[in-house]
Amino acid sequence: MNNVKAILLFLTLVCSQLSLLVYSAAAEAELIRNAGKGSISISFPTWVTMVPETELVVGLLREEYYAAGVPQASRGPGEYYISAVPEEDCIVYLDGNTPFEGDPCYWQFYQGEMLDLFGYTQSFFADAQSLLSWTISNGSDSWVFSGADVEVEEGLVLQTRREIYMNAAMPAGLLPGEYTLTASLDITAPDGYVFYNIDTLISEPACIPELGGCFRFGSSFGDSWLVTSDPERFVVLPLAVSEPATFGLFSLLLLLLYRRAGRV
Repeated sequence: MNNVKAILLFLTLVCSQLSLLVYSAAAEAELIRNAGKGSISISFPTWVTMVPETELVVGLLREEYYAAGVPQASRGPGEYYISAVPEEDCIVYLDGNTPFEGDPCYWQFYQGEMLDLFGYTQSFFADAQSLLSWTISNGSDSWVFSGADVEVEEGLVLQTRREIYMNAAMPAGLLPGEYTLTASLDITAPDGYVFYNIDTLISEPACIPELGGCFRFGSSFGDSWLVTSDPERFVVLPLAVSEPATFGLFSLLLLLLYRRAGRV
C-alpha cells in the first residue's frame, strides 16, 4: 500500500515539473521566420544629410563642406531608414546548428508578457532632437509607446545607423490576435540647420564658376523629418494551460482520492 502511494506521489511531482518546464518554454517571446517582408521600396540609393543653411548657395550644398565629412543617412536598394524588426540579427535557432540568416521575421508574444522589441534606424543624427515611438495597431485600436519605454543605441557622432529598442508592459487591452507593428523617428534639426537630400544619380560634384565653387546637387526639405517603418506582423497568443499541467493536476486528484479511500 505504501509503495503504491509513493509511486503515485512521484508521478505527480514529475508531471508537475514537466508542466512548469513546458509552461516556461512556451511563454517566451520570439522572432518568427515569415514568408516575406515585402517588396523593395527603392531601386537606387538615397542620401540625406543635415547641414547649416549658410552652406547652401541658391539651394545647392557646397562641396567643401560636404567633403569635410558630415553625418549622412544613407540606404541602398531594398533597405529602410527605420525598421521594426532587426536586419542582421533576425535569426531563429532551431537545433543549435547554423541559424537562418537574412530571412524576414515577425514578432510573437504570449498574452501578458513584457514587450521586448528591437530594430534599427539609419537616420539618426546626434545633434538633432529625435523622438522614437513604436505603435501596435489593429483597425481602430492602437497603442503608442514612447518616452521611458523606448531607447536609441548610443554611438559615435557621425554614426547614423543605430539599434532601437522598446521594453514595456503589455497593455491589458492587447488581446490575443493579429496586429501590425511600426517604429517611427521624428527628427528636428537644430536652429539654422536643414535636411538635404543629395542627388545620388550625379556622383560627382559640379563646379559652377558663377557661384564661386563646387556643389553637390540635391534639395533641402526643411528642418523636420519623420521616418516610419513598413508595418510588420505582430502576434499575441493566448496563454493556455498546457496538457502536462492538466495531467499533473489529474494525477494529484487520483492520489487524494486513493488516500481518502484508504482511510475508509
